[in-house]
Amino acid sequence: MSWFTKWEPKIERAITRAELYPILIKAAPGAKIYYQDRDYFIPADPLNVMERVRSWSYTYKKASRDCDDFVRIFRGRLSEMGFGNLLAMDCIIDYFSKSQNKTVRHAVIAFLHNDEIIFGEPQKGKLVTYGEVKILRLVI
Repeated sequence: MSWFTKWEPKIERAITRAELYPILIKAAPGAKIYYQDRDYFIPADPLNVMERVRSWSYTYKKASRDCDDFVRIFRGRLSEMGFGNLLAMDCIIDYFSKSQNKTVRHAVIAFLHNDEIIFGEPQKGKLVTYGEVKILRLVI
């Protein structure tokens, strides 16, 4: 348990880099994958993680505190809370935005759930779907 919070994420299972590699290659073909540790913990409830870490309490500022900054804040808060090896990946995606009528690049948090990648939006503190997505990069 973290030294300043009574919250502790429920863990689905521990996983090593070697075990994670074939899952990510299948789930994110062609993505650049960067590992920072050897062992990780898969959260049982990614939505609970998104709600508890609360990076969305910051205010959006175009170019200076946008999507990639919110991802860094989220992952930094996890580390600060003592959960740096929780599998909440820094992820860059391309997806088609209906509101902009074009493909856009976006930074999100990626979780592994049932050996598939799901996305968390740190600017909103919730899980999101984007339709057809191309995962470009994962930093774990």
